[in-house]
Amino acid sequence: MNLYINIFLLLGLAVASGEIFARIKQVPLIGQVLIGIIIGPSVLGIITYSSASSLMVISDVAVFFLMFISGLELDIKEVWKESASSIVIAITMFVIPYLIGYTVFFYVLKYPYIVSMFIALCLSMSALPVASMILHELDIYNTTLGTKIMSTSTFKDIISMFVLSIILMIYTYHSISINLVLDSILKIIIFLGVVILVYLLILYFKIIPSTIGKLLKKLKSREIVFALLLVTSLAISVFAQDMGMSFITGTFFSGLIITDESTGKKQYNDLLNILSPVTYGFFAPLFFAILGVEFILSGLIEDFLIFLIMIIIAIGAKILGGYLGSKVVKQDSYDSLMIGSVCTAGGVLELVVASIGYSSGIISGIVFSLLVANSIVTSILAPLIASAIKEKVHVIKNVKGAL
Repeated sequence: MNLYINIFLLLGLAVASGEIFARIKQVPLIGQVLIGIIIGPSVLGIITYSSASSLMVISDVAVFFLMFISGLELDIKEVWKESASSIVIAITMFVIPYLIGYTVFFYVLKYPYIVSMFIALCLSMSALPVASMILHELDIYNTTLGTKIMSTSTFKDIISMFVLSIILMIYTYHSISINLVLDSILKIIIFLGVVILVYLLILYFKIIPSTIGKLLKKLKSREIVFALLLVTSLAISVFAQDMGMSFITGTFFSGLIITDESTGKKQYNDLLNILSPVTYGFFAPLFFAILGVEFILSGLIEDFLIFLIMIIIAIGAKILGGYLGSKVVKQDSYDSLMIGSVCTAGGVLELVVASIGYSSGIISGIVFSLLVANSIVTSILAPLIASAIKEKVHVIKNVKGAL
């Protein structure tokens, strides 16, 4: 009974707070996490840590659905159009904050190397949904710059998933060596090769679509199609895990290769029509509220200096990485700053990865809370920074035009 009461409280309040934040043009997940913090043990204590433990299974299932739909909603063909320059920007925007983050936390703050690697990963991530929201708010989504930003953020997500897999491998074997790294890279290449092969069979050779299409047309129920595609996603996720990677990495890539070409537009739309409300209407609000419940507010207060360092790296280093990468591919200064600023938010992916690190034992509850706080703050600041850059450039252009 307590479980159902907790779900009722968390879901109802998370949905309401998310709507409030959406109305004030902020990311709904911020309100959902904050409501979990408020009714959790850090503030009101309505839900305690012990009672929250019964919600962990729901949280794990929510991670699966969030990562699956994240991959499912990405249009690889559109992303690929900007791939050449976006890959360069994605690499610099990931590598620079990662190296800075790892250097600061391992060499300066003396954190264990595996914890430093994990923190650096989280600080290097960007949030595709937050980037999309910012671009819509700034009215630049359907522009060349908007496409490039979405493409860059997508490639960063892919890089992040592979780095997460390597970190989880290292943590599992409790050591780091050249042989382990090479073995990890080889397994990743095998997994990526299979994924690319399947995608090519879908996109160019039409072998898989014709077979799947005939099968799906014989099925009378949308629910069976939904179940089959979920089973397919689980199979790919298990394959990724067998390759020594994260189960969630496989889930993300299963979403990427399940397209309207592979299933047929009707079946694909039916899948989204079922999956989207289930994920965004139930699992997502609950997941973010549960993260808030697990948040340790006292730890944030005690380690506030560490939190500030995280914010500086997450924002400053990503803007620097985005700017340098953009200049390499000959973007102008305005576009370079916009790409860096829009991609500063940690958002959904950082929260999901932070929860994986916490549940697997890589990071402590204090570090987890700091990363959650970093994701919240950067998600608030990212649209403000991007808007300020756009406004300043608009003013400069008007002044030059008047002269």
